Amino acid sequence: MCFSAAASFTASAVTGAAGLLTLSRVRSWRQIPLAAIPLVFASQQTIEGALWLDIGNARAAAAGDLLPNAFAFVALGFWPLMASFSALLVEQQRWRRLAIAILFCLAIPVGLYGFYDTQAHPYAACVAGHSIQYLNGKLYPSPLIAGYLACTIGPMILSSYKALKLFGAILALGLFASLIAFYEAMFSVWCFFAAAASAVLVVHFTGRGRSQAQKL
Repeated sequence: MCFSAAASFTASAVTGAAGLLTLSRVRSWRQIPLAAIPLVFASQQTIEGALWLDIGNARAAAAGDLLPNAFAFVALGFWPLMASFSALLVEQQRWRRLAIAILFCLAIPVGLYGFYDTQAHPYAACVAGHSIQYLNGKLYPSPLIAGYLACTIGPMILSSYKALKLFGAILALGLFASLIAFYEAMFSVWCFFAAAASAVLVVHFTGRGRSQAQKL
């Protein structure tokens, strides 16, 4: 999360509350991973809030430190699997389910590589502008970056649910904005956009999307 520890902890509290609310409206076990997504974002914002306190204004968090690697573990390893699996479980249209299932199969090696990369090449964190930058001295392979984007954004865009399509669109726009304006801290800022998109999931489970959700 950009700006400050206070902003990160505030975002964590808001997305955490959103996650508890969406989980309270679950009507089927298939909805649980989707409803839990805001809690994943809340955990990331909590990690970044702690990192802001750890880094301060000048000192970098050393490679091997728990916090930067916990963030990378969730962002690079867990999130591709979570995004595709949660969309797959709730999808009912056959062709969309098949397409999302293919992306979930792609997410397995992408996520496993993310777990491996975090362990084999530990990350360090430092302040870049008004955001946190994660570095491990190793370029992430371009094919895996493409696969990562496909299995995190694609399943939401392919969903038959309007709220999930909007969620995916916000992720895509957030990525574009992060690349243009915050390249050095892209993943940190993109995760903030993803956390902000949690409001869409709240609407899906509590607003107009609730009647659809109850059918799952």
